[in-house]
Amino acid sequence: MKTQMGVFIIKNNKNNMVYVDVSTDIEKILNRYKFELRMGSSRIKEMQKDWTNYGEQAFSFEVLDTIKRDENNENRNYSEDLKTLKMLCMDKLKENEAIGFYNK
Repeated sequence: MKTQMGVFIIKNNKNNMVYVDVSTDIEKILNRYKFELRMGSSRIKEMQKDWTNYGEQAFSFEVLDTIKRDENNENRNYSEDLKTLKMLCMDKLKENEAIGFYNK
């Protein structure tokens, strides 16, 4: 089974802060972020602070958009596609002035 790739967010539902990122394996990367946050070792210090203050129940993990894999080209590099999709998703999120970003 092929892994899901695309753009995801980690959202703090208490203060509407979000972290936006991309991956070629969304399930795997979200598990890594959850593990790091639970262990208190996230590289996103502001998000780690909020996780510690508000608790895991204050956060949600959502897939915003996905890219379908090219079954005819298994060696295709999706870096540029993912970068562009992330930018488009962030631009759309920025339209909502109530949302803040952990991304710097």
